[in-house]
Amino acid sequence: GMTLIDKLDFPQYDFTLYFMTTLPEDETYDLTPGTQEAHDYLWSMESVALELTHNHGTENGEGEKYYPGNQEKDGFGHIAVNTDDVYAACEKLEKAGVTFKKKPDEGRMKG
Repeated sequence: GMTLIDKLDFPQYDFTLYFMTTLPEDETYDLTPGTQEAHDYLWSMESVALELTHNHGTENGEGEKYYPGNQEKDGFGHIAVNTDDVYAACEKLEKAGVTFKKKPDEGRMKG
């Protein structure tokens, strides 16, 4: 899974940034997201982080809307995560109850 490693709040602009990463199985993350220590970790880490934006109010039907990317010209489409075997990973997720809009070979891009 992914671990939330940091967050940056911008209340004056009504949004929050969340940063997530995958950690090695034997590594734990004990910092509190939003602290200076977490900021320092984020900007000095050698791996990559996924940045997610929460525009406050969008969950209540106010302001700009976001779309899941599964319809024609719908914008956002997917997040790619590195894995040794995409087919085995999909099978494991399916067994855990995850449903897919498209599996690796069902769209234009192939696994």
